[in-house]
Amino acid sequence: MHLSRFDFPGGGLWLRDQGIPVGQRVRVRVFARDVSLAENPGKSSIQNILRGHVDAFGEDEHPGLMLVRVRIGEANLLARVTRRAAAKLGIQQEDEIWVQVKSVALVE
Repeated sequence: MHLSRFDFPGGGLWLRDQGIPVGQRVRVRVFARDVSLAENPGKSSIQNILRGHVDAFGEDEHPGLMLVRVRIGEANLLARVTRRAAAKLGIQQEDEIWVQVKSVALVE
């Protein structure tokens, strides 16, 4: 598979295997543009699908977009979504939601 799983309290993320020893602590970067939200993810090519709770939401640089902060265990992820998508999902504070992470990078 050539993938490695990096676990954290609340979930785990799959990344390309880079030969990092088991047990070594790492930092990862997830850009808000690489995160989507769903009520029910279903089958997908996206490998990183996590369950979380909406923690906060607010303005983005474009009026048609918004940022949604989702709490997954002790971690937070930001998702940049359209206001239309947020309205369609009916996003509210503390809602349970699925987070789909398309891309993850290691930070050295």
